[in-house]
Amino acid sequence: MLPDGRLIKANADENDPRNAHLIHADARPVKVFQFDTEELKAKYPDNEHISDHCGGCNWTATKIYARAKSEAEAERLIVAGEAGLCGDCFAGMLAEEGSTVKIPEHDATDDLPKHEEDRREQAPERGESTD
Repeated sequence: MLPDGRLIKANADENDPRNAHLIHADARPVKVFQFDTEELKAKYPDNEHISDHCGGCNWTATKIYARAKSEAEAERLIVAGEAGLCGDCFAGMLAEEGSTVKIPEHDATDDLPKHEEDRREQAPERGESTD
């Protein structure tokens, strides 16, 4: 267990800046937060952990992602060099550990047709007039 109450999986290195395997001890769900690397560099110009590179693959990234209970905690983890992955590394981390993603109750896809038949009813055939 880390000093701030987080548990770490046995196969993870707690010194790995990606710290992808950290789990909160109270097992409350965490959220994913996106940060603009240029904004972070402007806000923390002298911080050695803030750059426009992914903390995993080290490729240039304009956006980095962290998961935490709050945006403030996510930013704190990035500033400390304990989080901040590009979208590709973040998705890979989630897939590797078998994470489950919860879709919010109302999603933009709720307004889309559920079946192919519904789509055909709503869209005109090719060449048909929409008048």
